[in-house]
Amino acid sequence: MREEEEKALIGSFLQTLQDLLAVHDVFIDLAERKRQALMQQKIDVLKKIVEEETVLLTVTRRLEDERLRQVTALFELHGLGERMSQMGQEEAQETSRTFSELLSLWSEGDETRQTIEALGHELALKMATLRWKNEMNQALIEFALQSIDRYVGLFVELYPGSAYPSPSRTPSASSSNFSSSSFSSSSSSSSSSSSSSSNSKGPIPPTFFERKL
Repeated sequence: MREEEEKALIGSFLQTLQDLLAVHDVFIDLAERKRQALMQQKIDVLKKIVEEETVLLTVTRRLEDERLRQVTALFELHGLGERMSQMGQEEAQETSRTFSELLSLWSEGDETRQTIEALGHELALKMATLRWKNEMNQALIEFALQSIDRYVGLFVELYPGSAYPSPSRTPSASSSNFSSSSFSSSSSSSSSSSSSSSNSKGPIPPTFFERKL
């Protein structure tokens, strides 16, 4: 019975990892589309991309919750549930439910361990790719805002009596059609401590893959 339960849990866990990989592929594609839209200054396209990212972010958080539930069940199945239950939830997530500890549930050379390890590394690579693309997009956004600031400053110098606001106020104006907070990726560092860019939706919490790899 225990073997059947573990087999079912492992199957569900591997499917969750595959789903996370698929979601990150879409995030990466959206990040590339966002780069093109930023370079071409297509505001409507950028807004649509951010909406798609928001939906994907919800899916990713659901998958992460499911992944955590499955990992907890695997630990409990291997007799580690009591030690984890003595910790607070946050502490348990940070110190026990890590990638390396999960792999330690199976011996070296075990097929399950090798499969999980391969998927974990693949997911970590996709997260790194997404972080890099998001950072590049954030740099494009900042460059665009700085350019607007310079152009407005030049205009104010040439036409002192104009109704344009001071350039020092332009980048942070909440009414701007091209603000950093509007188009920073909802997925930034997709996932993580991974993101150094700010966004209005907040980053996805780091997974145990990112913390260890």
